Amino acid sequence: MTDLPSQILECDDVQRVKLHIPEWGLDVWVHSLASIDLDAYEESMLELEDDALVRNAENARARLAVLTVFDADGRRVFSDEQAAALGRKNGRALTRIWTVSRRLNGMTNADIEDLVKNSGGGPGADSGSGSPPSGDAP
Repeated sequence: MTDLPSQILECDDVQRVKLHIPEWGLDVWVHSLASIDLDAYEESMLELEDDALVRNAENARARLAVLTVFDADGRRVFSDEQAAALGRKNGRALTRIWTVSRRLNGMTNADIEDLVKNSGGGPGADSGSGSPPSGDAP
């Protein structure tokens, strides 16, 4: 019998959702992220501004799509370097992917706000956007 740590480490716990993107006329597979990759993405959502951490949502949808979009054979579709080019594609298409990616990874707006608070942004640290939060992912 295999011990519990081995069972956990050997199981395939990646969640996958086939998603049709009508704007592209294509189906893609959206995958959940490994914890280390999710942490790296969330960290990329922060930047230091005037000695305070603030939210950096620049090209957030495309940057997440680059990490979570796969083909039917399980290969990542985009390289990290393609995030800027992908960010110039249809926003509705990327929002479809972003919504599913966030749901699969249990991501909420509160997660990023908590990162800002817990990483030295301190009380009163502003998101810098000047607008209210847009709500959590479905």
